[in-house]
Amino acid sequence: MAEELTFEESIRPPFENQGAIENDPFFSADAIPRPNPEEQSYIKDKTVRNKYEGSPTYTKDLENEITDDINIPSQEEEEEKINNRDPSGWVNIFDDSVMQLYYGAKKGVGETGETFGAPEGWAGYSPDPEGVRQSLLQGLGQYGTIFIPANMGTQAAARAIPIGAKITSLFKKSSRLKIVQRYMAAMTAGAATDAVAFDYTDPNAVNFLMGITGISEHSTTGVFLNKWLATNPDDLEAWARAKSAFTGALTGALFDSTFRLLGFGYKFSSRKLEEMRE
Repeated sequence: MAEELTFEESIRPPFENQGAIENDPFFSADAIPRPNPEEQSYIKDKTVRNKYEGSPTYTKDLENEITDDINIPSQEEEEEKINNRDPSGWVNIFDDSVMQLYYGAKKGVGETGETFGAPEGWAGYSPDPEGVRQSLLQGLGQYGTIFIPANMGTQAAARAIPIGAKITSLFKKSSRLKIVQRYMAAMTAGAATDAVAFDYTDPNAVNFLMGITGISEHSTTGVFLNKWLATNPDDLEAWARAKSAFTGALTGALFDSTFRLLGFGYKFSSRKLEEMRE
């Protein structure tokens, strides 16, 4: 019978030298090939990359990259508008707004001169507006150029013209009467502005209101407004200017209130800033 082996004997290597494996050059550390410089650089970069991709910074950068990809078409469209001087672009809109105000002011001066006998077109050519924004800006420039100095003049005249000692005393003492006086002067300036600074065939504020609200010319309201307030090509010049004077008076009161409100806001803000600095 074969001799039985103990457990230790059964797992003992089948050679006498127990340190053979340890001493075998095949299993030594020097036998394992070392990475070359290129491989070492790759391993280092890969480690850094893995660490970065597991960080919150990577998530944020990825979100920014997706956002940029979404915005690229809009950016390209805006760049094309800039190159083509398209006034609807966000960059060009400021320059265009200034130019529309200038064109409106030029029209206001020109139409006022023509109303008092100057030759047609004496102030030069101004392009017609395109769209609601340009129409509003040109109208604002055309109206404001004449209204602002006219309002200053009528306000000064209302304060300076003697209207009787008792009435003058009432205006000075009563704040409500002062407001009435101010509005009357502003409405006078507004009526004069709309009557002389626009051609009698130009649409007035009521025409614009009908346009943006969609009031039909054939509706009961539209027929009334067309007959009594809005200008139309069939009106006689005197009647058209009378309509414009009436709507201009209302616009003048609104403009005066707006300017005073802006002035009040500026003074209030300035006072608060001074208090904060102190």
